[in-house]
Amino acid sequence: MKIFPSDFQLMRRIALRDEAAIELFIDRHRARVRNVLKIFRLQEADLEDCEQATWVRVWFKARSFRGESAVTSWLHRVAWNEGCMLVRKHKVLSPEIPVSTFPCDIYTRDRASMPDDRTGARCMLKRVQRKAEHLSGDKQAAWLAVSVYELSTTEAAAANGWTLAGTKSRIHRARRKIMKLMTPEEKQAVNF
Repeated sequence: MKIFPSDFQLMRRIALRDEAAIELFIDRHRARVRNVLKIFRLQEADLEDCEQATWVRVWFKARSFRGESAVTSWLHRVAWNEGCMLVRKHKVLSPEIPVSTFPCDIYTRDRASMPDDRTGARCMLKRVQRKAEHLSGDKQAAWLAVSVYELSTTEAAAANGWTLAGTKSRIHRARRKIMKLMTPEEKQAVNF
Protein backbone atom coordinates (compact mmCIF):
# COMPACT_ATOMS: atom_id res chain seq x y z
CA MET A 1 0.00 0.00 0.00
CA LYS A 2 1.40 3.35 -1.06
CA ILE A 3 1.25 6.19 1.50
CA PHE A 4 0.67 9.63 0.06
CA PRO A 5 2.10 12.62 1.92
CA SER A 6 -0.31 15.20 3.30
CA ASP A 7 -0.40 18.72 1.89
CA PHE A 8 1.36 19.97 5.00
CA GLN A 9 4.18 17.43 4.53
CA LEU A 10 4.46 18.42 0.89
CA MET A 11 4.75 22.10 1.84
CA ARG A 12 7.60 21.29 4.22
CA ARG A 13 9.35 19.34 1.46
CA ILE A 14 8.75 22.15 -1.05
CA ALA A 15 10.28 24.59 1.43
CA LEU A 16 13.39 22.39 1.31
CA ARG A 17 13.31 22.63 -2.53
CA ASP A 18 12.17 19.06 -3.21
CA GLU A 19 11.23 19.01 -6.91
CA ALA A 20 9.28 15.76 -6.62
CA ALA A 21 7.14 17.35 -3.89
CA ILE A 22 6.25 20.40 -6.00
CA GLU A 23 5.33 18.14 -8.93
CA LEU A 24 3.02 16.07 -6.72
CA PHE A 25 1.58 19.25 -5.19
CA ILE A 26 0.88 20.74 -8.64
CA ASP A 27 -0.76 17.52 -9.84
CA ARG A 28 -2.92 17.43 -6.72
CA HIS A 29 -4.05 21.08 -6.82
CA ARG A 30 -3.93 22.17 -10.48
CA ALA A 31 -7.73 22.12 -10.86
CA ARG A 32 -8.20 24.15 -7.65
CA VAL A 33 -5.82 26.88 -8.84
CA ARG A 34 -7.40 27.01 -12.31
CA ASN A 35 -10.85 27.34 -10.76
CA VAL A 36 -9.72 30.28 -8.62
CA LEU A 37 -8.15 31.98 -11.63
CA LYS A 38 -11.20 31.36 -13.83
CA ILE A 39 -13.08 33.82 -11.62
CA PHE A 40 -11.08 36.58 -13.33
CA ARG A 41 -12.33 35.47 -16.76
CA LEU A 42 -8.88 35.70 -18.28
CA GLN A 43 -7.99 34.72 -21.79
CA GLU A 44 -6.43 31.24 -21.96
CA ALA A 45 -2.87 32.56 -22.39
CA ASP A 46 -3.22 34.89 -19.41
CA LEU A 47 -4.80 32.11 -17.38
CA GLU A 48 -1.84 29.82 -18.08
CA ASP A 49 0.66 32.59 -17.27
CA CYS A 50 -1.13 33.34 -14.03
CA GLU A 51 -1.27 29.65 -13.11
CA GLN A 52 2.47 29.33 -13.78
CA ALA A 53 3.15 32.43 -11.67
CA THR A 54 1.13 30.86 -8.85
CA TRP A 55 3.29 27.72 -8.88
CA VAL A 56 6.48 29.78 -8.98
CA ARG A 57 5.20 31.80 -6.02
CA VAL A 58 4.43 28.56 -4.13
CA TRP A 59 7.96 27.31 -4.83
CA PHE A 60 9.61 30.45 -3.52
CA LYS A 61 7.19 31.24 -0.68
CA ALA A 62 6.67 27.75 0.75
CA ARG A 63 8.98 28.67 3.61
CA SER A 64 6.62 31.48 4.60
CA PHE A 65 3.73 29.04 5.12
CA ARG A 66 3.28 28.97 8.90
CA GLY A 67 0.70 26.21 9.08
CA GLU A 68 -1.88 28.41 10.81
CA SER A 69 -4.42 27.63 8.10
CA ALA A 70 -5.07 24.79 5.71
CA VAL A 71 -2.60 24.49 2.86
CA THR A 72 -5.49 24.80 0.42
CA SER A 73 -6.55 28.10 2.00
CA TRP A 74 -3.02 29.44 1.64
CA LEU A 75 -2.86 28.20 -1.96
CA HIS A 76 -6.24 29.78 -2.75
CA ARG A 77 -4.95 33.14 -1.46
CA VAL A 78 -1.71 32.83 -3.46
CA ALA A 79 -3.67 32.12 -6.65
CA TRP A 80 -6.13 34.94 -5.88
CA ASN A 81 -3.28 37.40 -5.33
CA GLU A 82 -1.63 36.37 -8.60
CA GLY A 83 -4.92 36.96 -10.43
CA CYS A 84 -5.29 40.39 -8.80
CA MET A 85 -1.71 41.29 -9.70
CA LEU A 86 -2.29 40.33 -13.33
CA VAL A 87 -5.47 42.42 -13.47
CA ARG A 88 -3.67 45.31 -11.83
CA LYS A 89 -0.62 45.02 -14.09
CA HIS A 90 -2.68 45.01 -17.28
CA LYS A 91 -5.31 47.41 -15.89
CA VAL A 92 -8.02 45.08 -17.13
CA LEU A 93 -11.19 45.05 -15.10
CA SER A 94 -13.88 42.54 -15.93
CA PRO A 95 -17.27 43.91 -14.88
CA GLU A 96 -18.80 40.47 -15.47
CA ILE A 97 -17.10 39.06 -12.35
CA PRO A 98 -19.87 38.37 -9.84
CA VAL A 99 -19.14 40.00 -6.49
CA SER A 100 -20.27 36.86 -4.67
CA THR A 101 -17.20 34.96 -5.94
CA PHE A 102 -14.69 37.08 -4.03
CA PRO A 103 -13.07 35.61 -0.92
CA CYS A 104 -15.03 36.68 2.15
CA ASP A 105 -12.09 38.06 4.09
CA ILE A 106 -11.44 40.90 1.64
CA TYR A 107 -14.33 42.70 3.31
CA THR A 108 -13.38 42.24 6.94
CA ARG A 109 -11.82 45.07 8.90
CA ASP A 110 -11.00 43.21 12.05
CA ARG A 111 -11.54 39.51 12.61
CA ALA A 112 -12.00 40.15 16.34
CA SER A 113 -15.15 42.15 15.55
CA MET A 114 -16.65 39.25 13.62
CA PRO A 115 -18.94 36.66 15.23
CA ASP A 116 -17.10 33.81 16.94
CA ASP A 117 -18.43 31.07 14.72
CA ARG A 118 -17.15 31.04 11.15
CA THR A 119 -20.53 30.14 9.70
CA GLY A 120 -22.14 33.27 11.13
CA ALA A 121 -19.31 35.43 9.79
CA ARG A 122 -19.56 33.88 6.35
CA CYS A 123 -23.32 34.37 6.24
CA MET A 124 -22.99 38.02 7.22
CA LEU A 125 -20.29 38.65 4.63
CA LYS A 126 -22.30 36.95 1.91
CA ARG A 127 -25.21 39.28 2.72
CA VAL A 128 -22.93 42.30 2.37
CA GLN A 129 -21.48 40.98 -0.88
CA ARG A 130 -24.98 40.75 -2.31
CA LYS A 131 -25.43 44.47 -1.61
CA ALA A 132 -22.64 45.31 -4.05
CA GLU A 133 -24.44 43.39 -6.79
CA HIS A 134 -27.16 46.10 -6.70
CA LEU A 135 -24.74 48.71 -8.01
CA SER A 136 -24.93 49.91 -11.61
CA GLY A 137 -22.11 48.82 -13.94
CA ASP A 138 -19.87 51.88 -13.64
CA LYS A 139 -20.32 52.23 -9.87
CA GLN A 140 -19.66 48.53 -9.39
CA ALA A 141 -16.54 48.67 -11.58
CA ALA A 142 -15.19 51.66 -9.64
CA TRP A 143 -15.95 50.07 -6.28
CA LEU A 144 -14.41 46.73 -7.32
CA ALA A 145 -11.28 48.44 -8.64
CA VAL A 146 -10.60 50.19 -5.34
CA SER A 147 -12.07 47.80 -2.76
CA VAL A 148 -11.25 44.43 -4.29
CA TYR A 149 -8.42 44.89 -6.78
CA GLU A 150 -6.82 47.46 -4.44
CA LEU A 151 -6.11 49.94 -7.22
CA SER A 152 -5.60 53.56 -6.33
CA THR A 153 -8.31 55.93 -7.56
CA THR A 154 -5.86 57.19 -10.19
CA GLU A 155 -5.23 53.63 -11.42
CA ALA A 156 -8.96 52.85 -11.41
CA ALA A 157 -9.63 56.00 -13.45
CA ALA A 158 -6.96 55.06 -16.01
CA ALA A 159 -8.17 51.45 -16.22
CA ASN A 160 -11.73 52.53 -16.97
CA GLY A 161 -10.98 55.61 -19.08
CA TRP A 162 -12.65 57.96 -16.57
CA THR A 163 -11.50 61.23 -15.09
CA LEU A 164 -10.13 61.12 -11.55
CA ALA A 165 -13.02 63.25 -10.25
CA GLY A 166 -15.55 61.01 -12.01
CA THR A 167 -13.96 57.91 -10.52
CA LYS A 168 -13.99 59.35 -6.99
CA SER A 169 -17.64 60.30 -7.47
CA ARG A 170 -18.56 56.78 -8.63
CA ILE A 171 -16.75 55.21 -5.67
CA HIS A 172 -18.44 57.59 -3.23
CA ARG A 173 -21.88 56.91 -4.70
CA ALA A 174 -21.24 53.15 -4.67
CA ARG A 175 -20.22 53.18 -1.00
CA ARG A 176 -23.19 55.37 -0.10
CA LYS A 177 -25.61 53.00 -1.86
CA ILE A 178 -24.09 49.95 -0.17
CA MET A 179 -24.29 51.71 3.21
CA LYS A 180 -28.01 52.40 2.69
CA LEU A 181 -28.61 48.72 2.02
CA MET A 182 -26.63 47.49 5.04
CA THR A 183 -27.94 46.76 8.50
CA PRO A 184 -26.13 48.27 11.52
CA GLU A 185 -24.71 44.81 12.29
CA GLU A 186 -23.20 44.56 8.79
CA LYS A 187 -21.79 48.09 8.97
CA GLN A 188 -19.99 47.27 12.20
CA ALA A 189 -18.44 44.09 10.83
CA VAL A 190 -17.37 45.41 7.43
CA ASN A 191 -14.76 47.94 6.43
CA PHE A 192 -16.88 51.01 5.57
